[in-house]
Amino acid sequence: IYPPGECEGYLPCHVYAYNATMGRYLQLYPKGRHAEPALDNLLELLGPAAEAAAGGGESDLIPNEPEARAELRAETAKTRAILAGVASAKRDEALRLVDRIEQAAK
Repeated sequence: IYPPGECEGYLPCHVYAYNATMGRYLQLYPKGRHAEPALDNLLELLGPAAEAAAGGGESDLIPNEPEARAELRAETAKTRAILAGVASAKRDEALRLVDRIEQAAK
């Protein structure tokens, strides 16, 4: 488990922190008044990594080590489960970003 604020650019940690905070909010209140800002934060978090993954080249954002890639896939699976209960066009965009990241982390 990663302590918040100590991720230092490690994407699995950032996704974990999101899931534990804003993701938890989305689980509890998928139509809550802060759901859209929580989705905006997710898009901001995942966007650069998904963009790098879509480029097909090496990226500092997607970890290279097999264990780290497995951690990233585990965390994005949790994110995917959280998003399943949310109804928003931003959710669909976030799922596309998750797909790209998961594909790059195989």
